[in-house]
Amino acid sequence: MRIVQPHTRHLRRELAAASHAIAERLAKAGHRTWIVGGAVRDLALGRRVDEVDLCTSALPDEIESSFEHTIGVGKAFGTVVVVIEGENYEVTTFRSERGYSDGRHPDEVAFGASPEEDAERRDFTINALFLDPLTQEVLDPMGGLGDLSERRLKAIGEPRERFAEDSLRLLRLARFAARLDFQVDPATYAAAQAESAGIGRVSVERIYRELTRILVAPRAHDALRLLEELGVLEPALPGWAALHGPHLEDEAAKALRFEALEWLESSHEASGIALLFDPLGASQADAAAQLERLRPSKAQFAEVRSLWSCLDALEDLWPLEDSEVRRGPDRSIRLRILADPAWPRARDLAAAFGDARQPERRGDEGEQQPDGHLGQMARELAEFAHGLGPDDIAPAPWVAAKDLISAGVSPGPKLGQLLAEVFELQLQGELGSAEAALAWALEQAS
Repeated sequence: MRIVQPHTRHLRRELAAASHAIAERLAKAGHRTWIVGGAVRDLALGRRVDEVDLCTSALPDEIESSFEHTIGVGKAFGTVVVVIEGENYEVTTFRSERGYSDGRHPDEVAFGASPEEDAERRDFTINALFLDPLTQEVLDPMGGLGDLSERRLKAIGEPRERFAEDSLRLLRLARFAARLDFQVDPATYAAAQAESAGIGRVSVERIYRELTRILVAPRAHDALRLLEELGVLEPALPGWAALHGPHLEDEAAKALRFEALEWLESSHEASGIALLFDPLGASQADAAAQLERLRPSKAQFAEVRSLWSCLDALEDLWPLEDSEVRRGPDRSIRLRILADPAWPRARDLAAAFGDARQPERRGDEGEQQPDGHLGQMARELAEFAHGLGPDDIAPAPWVAAKDLISAGVSPGPKLGQLLAEVFELQLQGELGSAEAALAWALEQAS
């Protein structure tokens, strides 16, 4: 694989300028500063870089005193956030670490180490690359450039020690291997298998955060298959494999999810999570409980449930040949799906799932669609929506509460129920006009 010489001229202008400014300011105080980690790796691969992290010989107090605006979040571990033109940049003192009794944080941190010593605490060789933004010198103490050239993902030092220090590295291993399309070094692979149970010590919040990063990365399906091979998925997501209906076995359900993820075109977090935790014939409550255990944000949890509900509503239209388009409950279902904010992403999920949610709906061999019955239904619904305007898809109710109250209907639960019923009939196409809708409602109220 061809490697590009890392250089800050290949960074976005604001990243290059900030890196140079920070290094120059610390150089005046007698310290050398390097861009480190993923940014240098991606520069070497000729990839886009969205953020930079820096490391330096300056101590945290010296970093703070060198800049007007800093944030000391992580200062105990040597990291100070330097704010340049409203943007945050992490600057970390060179350090060495000893002991990881909690499987995440070092028991002892020693500041003032060299870049070479700092590299020893990192996870993979390809992430232990250093670039001086002032001189453009590149340091590669762990042979990361060679591993990049060979498309190899290799842990630094003794692999089992790296995974024992922080078991989240098991998930990062899969993400990098899939995202970069690299082969895992045999010793690193064996160590990951041996340390797979350690993922159970990692907080669910960290697992969820890394899982979402996997799901939006290229070849997410390969990452999950690798985690399954390594024995990491079950301890990371206890009970997840059994999340499916009685028509499936655990292995078949996992295979269907991986295949659907491969077909999924969206790189949106909620879409990936909705697919990974879809009930597959089990109850939505069971799926929600599995997901809630990972403590997603309320907004993302609600978005995932909306996607599931949208897919369920689409399933309710089956079979298509019995679906009434112009009038009746099916018309209402179609309009409600199309008006749902979740619909655009749900359509993508429908195509990815194919027959996975309801395998019994698979047609005869000669009639099968590449995207299965669910994808076929999504395409048909999109055709139904063609030519419909926003007011057709999400019409305003013809009858409002004030209309009924002014006609003598008393406020209360019955009025609310009546409004819901008349609006449903409006969506079904059973009422031809606002006048007809009001007349029907008043008749029911009498």
